[in-house]
Amino acid sequence: KLQGTDSYVGEFVGDSAKLSFDFGWYANSLAEYNDPNHIVTYETIDGYRAKIVVPKVTGNGITGVYFDKLGDEGPQQTRFNLYGENFTSSQQEIALKIFRTLKIVKRMWP
Repeated sequence: KLQGTDSYVGEFVGDSAKLSFDFGWYANSLAEYNDPNHIVTYETIDGYRAKIVVPKVTGNGITGVYFDKLGDEGPQQTRFNLYGENFTSSQQEIALKIFRTLKIVKRMWP
């Protein structure tokens, strides 16, 4: 767990890789569709629309997943991202597998 300003942030750290996350109204969307350095695709994960971001050059950029609507809060929506940077091809493959197994649990946040 890390100290966030307006959201819940943290990291999962392994032997040679780190995945960071941000859960809140202002979580970064990671990359846009026309980003020259990343490939952006969309798929459904646990019933939610997810943006998948991978670098065009393996080892040089963000590998991540982003959800832009995880709640029913009216004009403000809770967002979530989980990402790592500069992964090797095997780390990227594992991260993508992790992303696709995410389960979104609805609960009230304090």
